[in-house]
Amino acid sequence: MAPPIIGMVFSSCQEVETYYRAYAKQQGFGVVRAAWSGYKAKDKTRQRRNAQWTCDQFGKPGWRRNMNGKRCVIDSQIEDDSGVKTSKKCECPVMIYASVNAKAANQWVIHKVVNEHQNHNPTPSNSRFIAAHRKEEMNCHVRRKLKLGHCAVLKVAQIHNMLASERNGLQEMPINERDVRNELYREKKLKLKHEDAKAMLEYFGKMTEGNQIFFAHTD
Repeated sequence: MAPPIIGMVFSSCQEVETYYRAYAKQQGFGVVRAAWSGYKAKDKTRQRRNAQWTCDQFGKPGWRRNMNGKRCVIDSQIEDDSGVKTSKKCECPVMIYASVNAKAANQWVIHKVVNEHQNHNPTPSNSRFIAAHRKEEMNCHVRRKLKLGHCAVLKVAQIHNMLASERNGLQEMPINERDVRNELYREKKLKLKHEDAKAMLEYFGKMTEGNQIFFAHTD
């Protein structure tokens, strides 16, 4: 896939993002949509007008150290180099900036590009292990396995090992235990949200029975 250059035209903001994420995955680095701005349309919805995407190691890393027996997070590395880095950010400048074409409102154009990475070396062979790309591995098959493992009261490590056995071992498994735990938590949260809504509707139903003053509209 060709690297981004100034003047490249796309049909939408989403098409720009899809292209850049695919390019990043091929090159071995992650992408973060850093910022976007827009305006209010006639229907009062926010219309995106420009956006910027950066390497996931863009920006300064945070640092942590113990001060007076307490763990503190600081914005920059301390002089004695005793701090612990809390993120993989390394001030890599790689980015693209695109906006709506001034001559054609249905097109997006790339206006700024930085393609040379600094302070780290992206590895294409390890691209699938990057957080931004691991999400793509969480497909329907994996979610079904997670649900089966959870119903069988397996621990997160056991579920992860079960998935890894289908990939010829942990070394070939892009999804880690944290991904498994986060997905199980997300599913649990959605389930509780659904059950809470159901309980609320049942409560409203009971309140309307024999109470002509109380009214609930549930459509």
